[in-house]
Amino acid sequence: MKIIIFSLLIISAIFAAREADLMAGPLPGCSNDNFNQYSGYLDVTSSKKFHYVFVESQNDPANDPLLFWFNGGPGCSSMIGFISENGPCVFLDDADHTPQDNPHSWNKFANIVYLESPASVGFNHFTGIPTYNDEKVSHENLKAVQEWFQAFPEYKEHELYLSGESYAGIYVPYLALRIDEYNQESNDHINLKGFFIGNGVTNWKYDTTPAFVELAFAHGLINLDLQERINKANCDFTEVGGSTSLKCRYLLSEFYEQTKHVYPYDIYRPPEEIYTSPNPGNLLKSLLFSDDDESECRYGGFAGAVRNMPKRSSNEFLPVKRYLNKEEVKAALNIPSQYSWSECKGIGYTKSKEASQWIYPKLKGRYRMMHYSGTTDAVVPTIGTERWMNDLGWPTVTDRKPWFSEPLLIGGYTESREGNLDFITIHGTGHMVPQWKRPESAIAISHWLAEDDLPRE
Repeated sequence: MKIIIFSLLIISAIFAAREADLMAGPLPGCSNDNFNQYSGYLDVTSSKKFHYVFVESQNDPANDPLLFWFNGGPGCSSMIGFISENGPCVFLDDADHTPQDNPHSWNKFANIVYLESPASVGFNHFTGIPTYNDEKVSHENLKAVQEWFQAFPEYKEHELYLSGESYAGIYVPYLALRIDEYNQESNDHINLKGFFIGNGVTNWKYDTTPAFVELAFAHGLINLDLQERINKANCDFTEVGGSTSLKCRYLLSEFYEQTKHVYPYDIYRPPEEIYTSPNPGNLLKSLLFSDDDESECRYGGFAGAVRNMPKRSSNEFLPVKRYLNKEEVKAALNIPSQYSWSECKGIGYTKSKEASQWIYPKLKGRYRMMHYSGTTDAVVPTIGTERWMNDLGWPTVTDRKPWFSEPLLIGGYTESREGNLDFITIHGTGHMVPQWKRPESAIAISHWLAEDDLPRE
């Protein structure tokens, strides 16, 4: 009897904490209130509390799949995804200063948990020294997932998908592997169905700088002479763990000089500050030729293309930052008033040379896996993703074919490989696919989750 009473007390405490996380209504400026939203903290260790936002599906929360979403960095907040990309209330246009209801929110077909990770980013609470690596973060993310399911046990049997973008190309496969190991070693079970990642770094040999060099020539951003000299020098531009000769370093400097006007997150898009400036011409000049040496962490800062951006063009999320730090917004999110938010934070993070490609053979054929890729991204270009997929040596089982976002309008291409690995391109957009191609990303992800073929003409 004592055991039963004790168990009931634990359950009661869990649900009391969960109800405290229930948001009283939509965020200021938003009107969507036909589904529950939660915002609160998960105790990962005695000194680390991970902030999460959970939005129930607007469709069928009792049966729709459950997604966990991670942004990258490393050191950037998953609130970027929630308030700028695929959440129910987002900054719809680059010039906006307040969010609006998102007609293409992913919670129209899925339940979504936005988990801020690692411990010192975003609204997270951490009292220690922020030092991390891929392995350490994966174990803490697993603990956060376990804690979340304790608070929301009714979702334990839902099909679970891990998702994210950018450096989540490492976070997500690592977490999938941790869950797989947990399921094999424990009597408990997490119903992992698969994972998918947008423009996610996976293999340093192919992703980021090596792929940007190829993309730049293909899009006419550098001249033929430079391309031929790079090829002749047989340069190794591997981002982590590579060995670049002095000659190749000079060639890379010349490459960045020729591409210094290019916005790496989307090579055909100007920096977002241009949309809000009263004098765009002067502002663009100040952005491109700034001598401001103030350093800060940037989204996708693992890529040379981002590190070489002019310093003042790093505040793409300034309206978001101002909004999330308003007292009424923090109150709506159940965030203590003394906490503040920034999109990215410089943290002590050691990136592994192995990245995450090595995980795919371990999970092959047992989980659904997919990468989607905006084709004008210079941070993690499409060509790099294709090269590491080819490096796996898994035969193509469904050849590349177009899919259509509207009649006669190509949304991108799809391809499937042995081992349940799919590839979807999103035509004409960059690193932030769910932000800059909302309708197309919602079509692609909703169809893939449902295991339906994408529209074909």
